[in-house]
Amino acid sequence: MAQKPKPEVFTAREARQGWRGRPVLVVLIVSLVLVAAVWFAAEIWGSVNAPAPSEAPSTSSPSTNGNPGADGQSGFDNNPPSGSTPATEGTDTKPVP
Repeated sequence: MAQKPKPEVFTAREARQGWRGRPVLVVLIVSLVLVAAVWFAAEIWGSVNAPAPSEAPSTSSPSTNGNPGADGQSGFDNNPPSGSTPATEGTDTKPVP
């Protein structure tokens, strides 16, 4: 029978995949600085290219109003005609399943 070779014994420092210390900290700090710089540049670009308040679309257009009769313009009249009573008859208050 063939003898198996003895496994090598490594110290904890040798078994690590990477070294800890200053290089990792430098990478983290540099990446945070780069993210902050890109964010700052995006904020500046967005504020420069934002439309002026006079160019903003009007919110009083009929297409965006959810209640067309509420603005006083021509629309529908939801009130009952004068001299009539609201429909209360014919309402089933106890429906049968």
